[in-house]
Amino acid sequence: MNTPLIQTCLLIDDNPDDRMLVMRALLQDFPAMRVVHIIDLASFEHRLANDHPDLIVTDYHLGWSNGLALLQRAKAALPNCPVIMFTGTGSEEIAVEAMQSGLDDYVLKAPRHYGLLPTRIRSVLAHKHQQQLLQQTQRALQDSEARLRAIINSGTDYIGMFGKDGSVTYINHAGRTLLQIDLTEDIGSTRISDYMPPWGVQIMLNEAIPHAVRNGVWAGECALMRRDGTEIPVSAVIAAHKFADGSIDFFSGIMRDISERKRYEAQLSHLATHDVLTGLPNRALFTDRLEVAMHDANRQHQLVAVMMLNLDRFKTINDSLGHETGNSLLRAVAERLDKVKGDNNTLARLGGDEFALVCGGLAQLNDASELTRTILGCFEAAFHIEQHELFLTTSIGITVYPLDDRSAIGLLKNAAIALNRSKDLGGDTYQFYTASMNAQSLQHLMLSNALHHALRRDELQLHYQPQINLKSGEICGMEVLLRWTHPQLGNIPPAEFIPIAEKTGLIVAIGEWILRTACQQSIAWQLAGLPALPIAVNLSGRQFAQYNLTQIITHILAQTGLAPHLLELEITESTLIQDIQASIATLRELNNLGIRISIDDFGTGYSSLSYLKSFPISTIKIDQSFVRDIHTDPDDAAIVSAIIAMAKSLGMETIAEGVETSEQLSFLRSRQCDSIQGYYFSRPVTNEMITQMLRENWNLSFVVNS
Repeated sequence: MNTPLIQTCLLIDDNPDDRMLVMRALLQDFPAMRVVHIIDLASFEHRLANDHPDLIVTDYHLGWSNGLALLQRAKAALPNCPVIMFTGTGSEEIAVEAMQSGLDDYVLKAPRHYGLLPTRIRSVLAHKHQQQLLQQTQRALQDSEARLRAIINSGTDYIGMFGKDGSVTYINHAGRTLLQIDLTEDIGSTRISDYMPPWGVQIMLNEAIPHAVRNGVWAGECALMRRDGTEIPVSAVIAAHKFADGSIDFFSGIMRDISERKRYEAQLSHLATHDVLTGLPNRALFTDRLEVAMHDANRQHQLVAVMMLNLDRFKTINDSLGHETGNSLLRAVAERLDKVKGDNNTLARLGGDEFALVCGGLAQLNDASELTRTILGCFEAAFHIEQHELFLTTSIGITVYPLDDRSAIGLLKNAAIALNRSKDLGGDTYQFYTASMNAQSLQHLMLSNALHHALRRDELQLHYQPQINLKSGEICGMEVLLRWTHPQLGNIPPAEFIPIAEKTGLIVAIGEWILRTACQQSIAWQLAGLPALPIAVNLSGRQFAQYNLTQIITHILAQTGLAPHLLELEITESTLIQDIQASIATLRELNNLGIRISIDDFGTGYSSLSYLKSFPISTIKIDQSFVRDIHTDPDDAAIVSAIIAMAKSLGMETIAEGVETSEQLSFLRSRQCDSIQGYYFSRPVTNEMITQMLRENWNLSFVVNS
């Protein structure tokens, strides 16, 4: 290594001869060196401050001072400037004291030793140079460590180190903050296991550390734990740091708090398995719970009941009061059902107003029946939603594992079939699945598919049943009735396909076709010179609820040319009371067009004078269920008499349906019923037969007046 260049040397010696010998020795090896002779303390301090010497060579014994005092002054002013002192023989104690004060080396003061001075100088300078390099390296390391520590402490992740015995040696600021450890707290006596929950410790011992030892680094998920016991999920990287021989020096860990991510993942998982509106399990989770219940039932030799619930009249409430109210009602229903479902059962919302329940651990079918009755009972109290008092019922379908099916899909299908049967029975009831229901369901599906094509394939026809005026005996109108002739199945009764059309929504398109076709037929009769008679067309609940019903009918009348007063629309009581205010508005629009309105099947629904007088109704149709035994059942006779009297008092006409005997005819005539229709006069017939009847001036006056 090259010795640093010496530019200036301060030589301090009172003896001229010694000084000359020393100078000669110095210049012989360092010819470029400037040697400055110091003669007193003032010049020493001046040169020390202004020349910044690279070397000081001094005698210990001076007339004006001593070498030890000068050494102390030199080291105070220039700590890195090397100082070499001449000492006499026997002055070892002085040399030791001087070395303790910072003397770099000493040489015995004797001419024979002056030749050693250059060697000593080189040795001292080399040592000084090494010290300076070491100090520079140390400063660089300290600076680097400080920068690295600053970077580590400015990060947001936990960064720490621990020994192979688990003892913690370092945790950065972010880690201390995460673990709620004060920045000044000594953590030297703690272990990494002190900052982890038990399951996290097991991951470290059994997975992370062994993997890091084998492969250098491990990455995965673990957990830290605050002193209050709060667990913090983290994504961790554990590295093993080894000596050259492969043995472990220490471990480092970088851990990031993933609490937010875990909360988000849990939220996503919840959303994937739960209904957003009610918080109940959804269909996917319900199916999983059903599978578990079935597995448990196999081991315990027990039964599992699957119930499917559908709210009666919910659509009406939802359409009338709005979706926000409907959603609030669904949440209230979910809360009420959850309270009565049983602790070990699973309640789910499958969608819309449909719920499902898994009831496991049943010993007998009666257990399911009791719970079902409890569920029906919980709907007896009103639901109070946003200032509305709402009464609601539900229909329930039940199927049982393993009696009805051994698969979750099959059980859900069976429960849906049983639910449909409950709805067909009017709701507010429950039905257990039976094999015959499945056959009915398949028949229903087949008819539903066929009905989709019936209108397009011209399989639907209209028949007409004459209505007879009891005073004149003449045909005073006709009710339009729908018939379906399937190419393979033949004539399908309306009682079978009309409910299907209602459920599927096909009734809207079919109903519009009926209106248009009936109006066209009426015009055709008039163009043929036959009497212009009113035609009565039934409107379904779905049709009546259409927001543009008035526009549709207006368009049909304009398109066909039928006069509005020749069209009578028959609407059931149950349809009208779904939304009384909306019904009144629609009926008034139709009435303003000149269309006649009649209430169909009067007496079978919710007959009430309070709303009856509010509706612009022209005719009340007495249901055939009251007419059938009118001459033998005093109650039916009284009801029919009251209906006729009430209608007359309100200025409405009456027409009795299902008249099949002369006794029924006589009774109705005696009570001054206006018109009748039924098999006693004519079944519903084709338009060709009606044409013939009208051309022959068909008149029943001889029967009516007999």
